[in-house]
Amino acid sequence: MGEVLELGLIWIFSIALIIFPLWLSFKIFNHYRRVKSPLTSLAIIPIGFAIFSIIVAFHPFSSHYKKIYREITGTKFPSSSKVIQAYSSLPAFMEKRVLIRTQLSEEELSHLSQFIVQNGYLLDKDPPEYQKLKFNVSEHFNVNDDETISRLYYKNILTQENYLFYNIAFMGDGKTVILQKVK
Repeated sequence: MGEVLELGLIWIFSIALIIFPLWLSFKIFNHYRRVKSPLTSLAIIPIGFAIFSIIVAFHPFSSHYKKIYREITGTKFPSSSKVIQAYSSLPAFMEKRVLIRTQLSEEELSHLSQFIVQNGYLLDKDPPEYQKLKFNVSEHFNVNDDETISRLYYKNILTQENYLFYNIAFMGDGKTVILQKVK
């Protein structure tokens, strides 16, 4: 039931995001046309804003993923690293699943390992083949079959609004970390 409501809200928001700027543009255009002003081109500003908002909602900037990194790990995104790949399941304002793939230096990996253990993350002790099934990212990322998870940590958080699952996978190459947030 809750999922249907959320999808309905997404559609209502999406339609409002398209219809309101069109209506506003029409009103601006008609006003300036009636007064014979050269400012009729201002009517495209609301449409441009709507297009920009839609693009950002479905393809967030890397700063959005850096904020999610901070939420999952509790540490600031390292300045020497970058987001290699990222995936959001729904528009950024209502995402259900977020995946972030990044490469860290050895020092940053060591710091992250120590920090997450101190902050309540638990080491998943299942065999690697089960971990791969639980942490299936190949449908969203280009993951080679020879890439293995060396360590998988998890943390479950119950809030008043949601039940959050956080996963941090240290890949076998010793540089790559894949983070997952599931609502």
